[in-house]
Parts: sequence; structure tokens; C-alpha cells
Amino acid sequence: SPRMGGETPPQQLVDDDDKEEDKDDEDEEDAPVTKAIAKPMELILSATIPDCSEPHNKPRYLLTFSMSIVWIGVLSYFMVTWASKLGCLWHVHPAIMGVTVLAAGTSVPDAIGSLLVAREGKGDMAVSNAIGSNVFDILLGLGLPWTLSTLIYRTTVPVDAENLVPLSIFLFSTLGAVYLVTLISGFKLTKLVGGIFFMFYFVFVALNLLSEFGMLPFAL
Repeated sequence: SPRMGGETPPQQLVDDDDKEEDKDDEDEEDAPVTKAIAKPMELILSATIPDCSEPHNKPRYLLTFSMSIVWIGVLSYFMVTWASKLGCLWHVHPAIMGVTVLAAGTSVPDAIGSLLVAREGKGDMAVSNAIGSNVFDILLGLGLPWTLSTLIYRTTVPVDAENLVPLSIFLFSTLGAVYLVTLISGFKLTKLVGGIFFMFYFVFVALNLLSEFGMLPFAL
């Protein structure tokens, strides 16, 4: 038991040091595998994206940003292609792959970014990142490809208007529910609020899957 005055026994300090050393050893054992997997991509990215971390590299900011956007586009293209191929091999409908694999794959970086800033106590920035990324995806992620398609192929992009009404109702209902939950919680992001948001997401995915299998009277 701890000594009087809040001092920690020497034996406990030794045990804590041993645990930290064991953890460091495990990390070092796992590091070579991780490095071997990440090294090729790291070399390619470092060769094509200028390092602008130092103040004297300020003139490279625009080039670094532009090359980062290019790589995001390239990796997104391969991710969509691979997901489509896997869907064909596994006989999974493309819409299901889109609402599960692709949606999670494109949103995980945003979630990590929001998590990092939230841990720093910047909850407003985390919420703004989540909302802003979705606004960007909808307006630019859809608008730019459609614009390029109409300019290149001189034709319109067909949209299934039959599904827009139930989908819009569901999206606006989700938005209202999110606002209501945050209002009740006093606009504080707690574990309970996070759990409720997770529940909303799983309900959305479940409804989409049921819709794709024709088990709902309406389509999403």
C-alpha cells in the first residue's frame, strides 16, 4: 500500500518501470512490420509532396497543398475501384459497398481529425470539421464530377428521383434528431451523445441494407 504523504513504494516504481520497458519492447517488435508496410508509400509521398513544415519553406505551401489534393484523388480512385471489384467478387451490390466500406473509408480521416482536436478541448472545431467535410463532399464531391461529365460528354447525369424524397426525409430527420440531442445535452459532446450518434449511423446503414434487399416499402 502507498506510504504516508502520498509517496509511492520503491517496489511499485520498479514494477511500473518494468511494465513500461515491456511495452516499449513490444512496440519495437511490431515497428519493423509496420515500417515495412508503410515505407514504400512514405518514400513515394515524400518524393512527390514538398516538405513545408519549416517556416523558410513557406513558398511551397501551395504546391504541398495541391499535391496532397492530387494524392487524395488518386488514392480515392483506387479505393473505389478496389471496393467495386471486391463487391463483384463477393456478389455484393455496389450501393451496399458504397454505404459501408467506401463511406467508412472516406470518413475515417475526418473522424480521426475531429477526435484529435476534441481531445485538445476544441469541440467547436471538431463539429465544424464533421459538418464542413460533409458539405464539401456533397457540393464539390458531387458538383465537380457532374460538371466535368456534362462538359466532356455533352450530356446530363441521370439521377433516380424516386429515391430522393424518402432519403431527404430521413436525412432531415437525422439532422433534427442530432440537433435535439445536442440541445438536451447542453451542447456538450459526452459519451452518451457519441453513443446516440453511433446508434443513428447503424440505423441508417441497416435501413439502407434492408432497402437494397427489397425488405422496405420505400428505397433509400
